[in-house]
Amino acid sequence: MSPTQSTPKSSPGAKQSPPRKREVCKKVSWSRYDSVNISGHLLMLPRRFANLEIIEAGPSRTVCSGADLLTEENVIIRKTPLKDQEQTARVYHNLKMGRLLPHPNILSILDAFEAGDSLYTVTDMMDGRLADIVDEHLNHFVIAKIIYQLLSALEPLHSNGFHHGNITLNSVFINTDAVLKLSSYGDVAQNVAEEKFREDITSVGSILARLLLEEESFLKLAKIKSHNDLEWRTILQGNSESGLVDFHARNMLYLLLGAPCTLSDLLRHPYMLTFRKNAGKVPLIDAEHRDLSALSLTDMQGLLRDELNRYESPISLQDVQ
Repeated sequence: MSPTQSTPKSSPGAKQSPPRKREVCKKVSWSRYDSVNISGHLLMLPRRFANLEIIEAGPSRTVCSGADLLTEENVIIRKTPLKDQEQTARVYHNLKMGRLLPHPNILSILDAFEAGDSLYTVTDMMDGRLADIVDEHLNHFVIAKIIYQLLSALEPLHSNGFHHGNITLNSVFINTDAVLKLSSYGDVAQNVAEEKFREDITSVGSILARLLLEEESFLKLAKIKSHNDLEWRTILQGNSESGLVDFHARNMLYLLLGAPCTLSDLLRHPYMLTFRKNAGKVPLIDAEHRDLSALSLTDMQGLLRDELNRYESPISLQDVQ
């Protein structure tokens, strides 16, 4: 084609190539920090975050939602002051465990950085909590999926000698496709006593009971101290209006709330047959069970900064201004 010739136009019948996804401009200094005022709350954030809105604000932490322009994903950003030993230990525990034991059903920290006297952590944005859907009369497929994910999240913790200690309807995040994540890696003050592991499993049983039962029956069940109680057995027999009409659901609840069984046995239960194919090898880590409560705030801050140095984050503190 000569230089004077124009490029022929494509005919109406010609196949058009699909529009390409807009690429993020990498020339922008996404890592440079700015002081941002969001509804009266000051945060030091990289420029890669936009559309920021405050979700929760208090003396212990500030939580906001936003869009990550680098990954084009919605995220949650938490600002935690590092002036309290217990709070600093909790953040350190989650950061360290997330690096050593990443799990798809435990909320992981995507990015973490220290600015001023606070630590900022960035996590995935979830659609809600289990407490938001507890009265929606879920079918057994969804309920089984929820319980399987909860037990799967506990498996690597228990296998490595850690317990969670805080599994409730409010501490479990969930998306509209029923994919869930525990909000954290659990209790900092680790106790490897067998009863602590059993408490985690019983907590999952309490969640299953609430998903299967009407609130009135659930409250009756919660007041009964022993699973040998006759009324406890009567409730578990179920009725046409409760989820316990399903034998496998009823048996699963019985095992979770009181019967002696292992976590691996529960994960192989017929009630969750559909999801057992997703089971993989449980990672074992060489982690020291350290009593963080015995450390001073200064020592805890030092451990946290050491962990931040090990953490692979694309954010550079050299660009703070």
